[in-house]
Amino acid sequence: MSREIEKAVDEILKEGFRNDFSILPIGRVNLKTGSNSLFGTIWNGWEEGKGVNYLLSDPAGNKFRVVHSSAGADIQNGSLINLVHDQGQYDMGLWQVVGRYPHTREGLIDLSRDTGRASLPFATFK
Repeated sequence: MSREIEKAVDEILKEGFRNDFSILPIGRVNLKTGSNSLFGTIWNGWEEGKGVNYLLSDPAGNKFRVVHSSAGADIQNGSLINLVHDQGQYDMGLWQVVGRYPHTREGLIDLSRDTGRASLPFATFK
């Protein structure tokens, strides 16, 4: 964990402040084809070109996930957010926003290029 993230986590814990965001996972999305087991393709669930996809990383930088916002929430790169499952209300951990990508086929290709992954877990803000 970088010193900057450690400091931010310490501050959050010290102040008792939590920047919780409720999400609903939809499973993995193939970043080349857009295929997804819930929607068939991601475009069947969320219209292409609308909203933004946020790339999140765990504090150690080992795991990635993408959270889609159809409303285009304004969360800045570098923000630390705590994810909470929308239905189960369980804590999904602290994540850092490391990128914003358009919700397009090109955006998915950019996600693949930047993470080196063929697929990533996706969710939507609730």
